[in-house]
Amino acid sequence: MFKKSALKVLAGLIALLVLLSSMPIMSASAATTGITTDGLKYSIENGEVTITDYIYDTAKLDILDIIEGYPVTSIGSGAFSGCTSLASVAIPDSVTSIGESAFSGCTSLASITIPDSVISIGESAFWCCKSHADVYYSGTESQWNAIEIGIYNEGLTNATIHFGSTGPTIITEPSQVTTVAPDTEHPTEASTISTEPVESTTVTEPSSTVTEPVESTTVTEPSSTVTEPLESTTETEATVPTQETTTTPQPEFEMGDVNRDGKLNIKDATAIQKYLAKMIDFEDVQLVLADYNNDNKVNIKDVTYIQKKLAKVIFCGSATHGATPPLESLAIEVVFC
Repeated sequence: MFKKSALKVLAGLIALLVLLSSMPIMSASAATTGITTDGLKYSIENGEVTITDYIYDTAKLDILDIIEGYPVTSIGSGAFSGCTSLASVAIPDSVTSIGESAFSGCTSLASITIPDSVISIGESAFWCCKSHADVYYSGTESQWNAIEIGIYNEGLTNATIHFGSTGPTIITEPSQVTTVAPDTEHPTEASTISTEPVESTTVTEPSSTVTEPVESTTVTEPSSTVTEPLESTTETEATVPTQETTTTPQPEFEMGDVNRDGKLNIKDATAIQKYLAKMIDFEDVQLVLADYNNDNKVNIKDVTYIQKKLAKVIFCGSATHGATPPLESLAIEVVFC
């Protein structure tokens, strides 16, 4: 009796092993990347698409909601950062999140369409954008207030919010109809009514004017001050004093590595943004590292260059600028946004 029971148990175990061995082994699928014909770079992971970058320079952009059969659910960190020509963008209703610095530095952005599907907007997503933009939000005011919006998003907090709107208003002119009077000389013939084709005019967006910044320079000895006009009417400037001598050797870091952790990443771009917003202070050597584009100024352009470097749009940094310059050469102008 015991032998029969043992044989039954053994047979059951063998059947279970055979069943398990026939089942496919599931593994996490690696993310795939690509680029659309209109210049959107993207990645697909777990059946969802994230927009990671934009390679063209355009004034108006309607972001796709479906790519390769998958929904676009996220605008990635720094995806459109520094696109200064972008004046109007429409985000599809498939998107639920907008990443950090996604549209930071888009100084011409005047029209933003955001769907009520969005539940989070990252830190600095609309930092240093046009100060009086129009935001068209398809949801209610209470839904808007429920969105998790990170700090440094003046492009939204200072904007005019149009609730319950899916975009700028489209105005159509009424059709024109002309009636021909009856022919009194031939009463037996039917009167003729002639209708002209309907003429319609579509107004898609309010006009916007993009003004390129004009730099003016005032030179005084021994230091110099450079004023760089920005979008806001109030400008704040700071000048790092020139260091005449230094006796302590300075460590070498890659340009842009302002937190000096040996790596250039999004944390460095965020740190520069916080410095420009006067949330944190930089040492002199950090100011040199922050001047990523090597134009002797620390401003939003350095943040944009770092973000594009990380997105592999541009290739600069240590290969172009080298290690940290000696402190004797410091003469960096700081322009706050």
